Amino acid sequence: MNHSTFKNPSSEFRGAPLWSWNCKLEQEELLRQIDVYQEMGIGGFHIHCRTGLDTPYLGEEFMDCVKASVDKAVAEDMKAWLYDEDRWPSGFGGGLVTENPDYRMQSLLFTTCPYGTVEIAEANMPNANAARSENGELLARYAVTLDAEGCLAEGRRLEDDEALSPSSGHTIWYAYLEKAMPAAWFNGQTYVNTLKKEATERFLETTHERYKEAVGSEFGKTVPGIFTDEPQFAGKQFFSSPEALEDRILPFTDELPGEFFNRYDSELLDHLPELFWELPDAQASVIRYRYHDLVADLFAHNYSGVIGKWCRENNLQLTGHVMNEGSLSSQTSSTGEAMRSYIHYDLPGIDILNDDLEFTTAKQAQSAARQQGARGIMSELYGVTNWDFDFMGHKGQGDWQAALGVVLRVHHLTWVSMKGEAKRDYPASIGYQVPWFERYSLVEDHFARVNVALTTGGPLVRVGVIHPVESFWLAYGPSVQTGAERAERDRRFHEMNATLLFGLVDYDLICESLLPVQCDLADVGETLPVGEMNYEVVLVPGMRTIRQSTLERLERFADAGGKLVFVGEVPTLVDAQPSSRPADLALRAQRAEFSEQGVLSELEGVRNLRALNEDGTPAQDLMHQFRQDGDERILFVCNTGRIESRENMVLQIAGEWICQELDTHSGATSEIASTYSRGKTHICTTLHPAASLLLSLRPGKTEQAVVEQPEAIECGVLPAAESYALDEPNVLLLDQARWSWNDGPLEEREEMLRLDGKLRTKLGLIARNGLGCQPWADTEPAPVLGTLVLEIDFESEIECAGCELAIEDPASVEIELNGEIVPSDVDTGWWVDHCIRKVALSMVIKGSNTLRIRIPYTRKTDLEWLYLLGGFGVRLEGSRGVVTALPKTLPYGDYAQYGLPFYAGNIDYKIRVPDTPLSSIRIPFYKGALLEAFKDAKLIDSAPFPPYEIELAEFNAGEVLTLRVYGNRVNAFGSVHNTDQYRNDWVRYGPLGFRSEGKDWAYEYQLKAMGILAAPLCFSKPESNFSS
Repeated sequence: MNHSTFKNPSSEFRGAPLWSWNCKLEQEELLRQIDVYQEMGIGGFHIHCRTGLDTPYLGEEFMDCVKASVDKAVAEDMKAWLYDEDRWPSGFGGGLVTENPDYRMQSLLFTTCPYGTVEIAEANMPNANAARSENGELLARYAVTLDAEGCLAEGRRLEDDEALSPSSGHTIWYAYLEKAMPAAWFNGQTYVNTLKKEATERFLETTHERYKEAVGSEFGKTVPGIFTDEPQFAGKQFFSSPEALEDRILPFTDELPGEFFNRYDSELLDHLPELFWELPDAQASVIRYRYHDLVADLFAHNYSGVIGKWCRENNLQLTGHVMNEGSLSSQTSSTGEAMRSYIHYDLPGIDILNDDLEFTTAKQAQSAARQQGARGIMSELYGVTNWDFDFMGHKGQGDWQAALGVVLRVHHLTWVSMKGEAKRDYPASIGYQVPWFERYSLVEDHFARVNVALTTGGPLVRVGVIHPVESFWLAYGPSVQTGAERAERDRRFHEMNATLLFGLVDYDLICESLLPVQCDLADVGETLPVGEMNYEVVLVPGMRTIRQSTLERLERFADAGGKLVFVGEVPTLVDAQPSSRPADLALRAQRAEFSEQGVLSELEGVRNLRALNEDGTPAQDLMHQFRQDGDERILFVCNTGRIESRENMVLQIAGEWICQELDTHSGATSEIASTYSRGKTHICTTLHPAASLLLSLRPGKTEQAVVEQPEAIECGVLPAAESYALDEPNVLLLDQARWSWNDGPLEEREEMLRLDGKLRTKLGLIARNGLGCQPWADTEPAPVLGTLVLEIDFESEIECAGCELAIEDPASVEIELNGEIVPSDVDTGWWVDHCIRKVALSMVIKGSNTLRIRIPYTRKTDLEWLYLLGGFGVRLEGSRGVVTALPKTLPYGDYAQYGLPFYAGNIDYKIRVPDTPLSSIRIPFYKGALLEAFKDAKLIDSAPFPPYEIELAEFNAGEVLTLRVYGNRVNAFGSVHNTDQYRNDWVRYGPLGFRSEGKDWAYEYQLKAMGILAAPLCFSKPESNFSS
């Protein structure tokens, strides 16, 4: 490993967030934000269009901004990644591709209701879920009868002119080939046909060639690659029960029946009912299997394959991720098989939302990358984690993904602007809008150094696992009959991955459809070669069917002495047809029960690492990765847990090694004490929540003895702060108002987003929920429809001068405070985001105050919350805030309860160091992004991660310690009326979460605790000598 690069990692090892171009673009502001990213330790950015873009997509002005951003990246030695779509999913080119109907997504509608007999529902979702459109052609009709078990007794295709009498006992089903309906999300167009090569080629002409024209000279240099996001086909559907007369949809395209016949010498349309119903006597449907295989193949080759080829020809890396990769169920529904597409990616990618521990997703991509010889994988991470996701979360989520091969972190996301609906586009924004952005290099430096280490040499992996997705396809029938099997297969897939990962046995998944390309039969011996990898042990994990091409290679592998283990169920089908060959092979192989002990016991001979607790039991929640670089090995181990520390555990590493710890926070290297026993190296260590350990291992034994370090002794708690300081004005959220329309009578008080929804319904306008047409594509005039007047009443216990109103577009409205006109055409700067302007107010009086806002309302009006800023406190009384004096002191505890409920900045607690000699303090219970300690404004120590310990060596008794809690924007800009405290996902944290209803809504504020919630613990060491 290059230790100089480890000490000072360059931009290629650093993160590159999704930089959301979501407003009217201004070059000067874009270039300023690139400087911010550099200050944050970030190595680049992905130019990514999001909700709110008001500059014509791919137009001249847009491309000028692209060129300016790339030029800035060149000058700053950063990486400017491209993104291939206006929002997502990729492929429709912002509507520029699918304005041609030939390229629109197609699907099969299977129904008992012929065209013209039912109402059509409108749909507008940011995905490829198709709905009945009645814009297609009839492919075939079927006479269907079921047997007593609900299985398909007959599914005969009817002749074009054939009629059935009502007494025949058949149900007639109709199969239509349809195209997607236009939707606002796709800018009035539709999603693209990802199964059609010509559609993807048109996408390349529209998007990629445009970027090549603008910045192609930097392809492969400052512009490393292009990100494609969530490509998919029309989501597959199955019946709830065999007797259900539900409309059902499957992905389809014009060419599919002909391609099916060419491959399998069979007419798909003659057997279409087999895709929906089970066959009698538990027979597997070969037709169903082949349909799922063909659709997966068309998707992989005609979308990812076409784009990947263009990228390689143009010196670009293709990165990004497909839709719904995580489970057998989700990938079957959206892409057929995730790994089949990855072979076309130079940097396969994943998407981790909601802070989920979605390790199956990562393992699939990591396996593909290793087999292709790629340097690692990309992850779009931190998405949908809200404003209060802290530095521990950033590190913890990034660490387990680093263990699973992620070398490019693509932060979801950072906004150019918070204007209008953009601020509800799945916060937080990881950029200048957060009060901790200047300290984010603490996170980025760590991961940059981890990436230097984990791109050194090659992976050390000895185990391969056959991917079982194709057995799942066979169970894609009515849920009553096959739902339990689908759930069981998904559970087993998850448990197999968990057993190996947390059992600290590294492995790769093997994609059956790619194996003939990646593994020449003649090369198979006592190891199984798959691309760049070779496996000593291969597991076959409880499958119903296996490919003949896979079976041939496993037979040769077993006969040559390779270790083959059938775990649980042995396949009874080959290519979905009955065969005894798998059972015959199982007799020559090892068998293991489908359990953690059963699997791990078969892998004892290939384990390189164990982790044991003090009592000798296996340590839980750890993940790892080994790298081999000549004689040197790199070992990375992380604690995926966020609550429990792994205290004094022992890492047992196979072999005898001289071990050095690579400090990812400082870049320093130091020898670490080791002991040796039975051919293994033992290291005693503690991993706190979200902690990690990076080691360099070289053959040999260290002479360094284990030195017992004296433990610090807890000796009380830190005194309360004598004073405190805010680095931003305090905030009163003004989000509820009485209102009138066109100078009519005042209506009851209402929250503004709900009021906006009511007005839009009243005026017949489309709801403003983040799913509408992009501003750049909405060129219709927006005349004033009427005048909306807001009256916001609030009480104040004090007279308060110097207050300001934070408001978007102040020049477009009229403002009065207590009957006095407030000039709104001149502002005093911005707060939180450049779009939120500050307007100076006259005196806030003691008693009742009324703020009046007069708004000329159009269909494009953004009705947003307002904020009163100033040097005051706030006391909450239900759904109202009362202005008070600021508290004189700030005790430990939730500062939202002490006058700062909506405060969104950082807080300094100024604390007198006690007389007792202290070596350190720990802050076990706080809410914020991170903690830091200062002495006379000089930074002394940072505590971004557990155990949140601050060293006090530079402090003497009586001196003032300043503890800074870096805050967040959650109580000012979060979904503060959403009562569903147990849901942490895209529903709660996205646009819909701000517009919850029923039991999930309250006018009373639902705020998060903030600040130092309990007194810090004090520690001293016996040998420490402190002056007092």
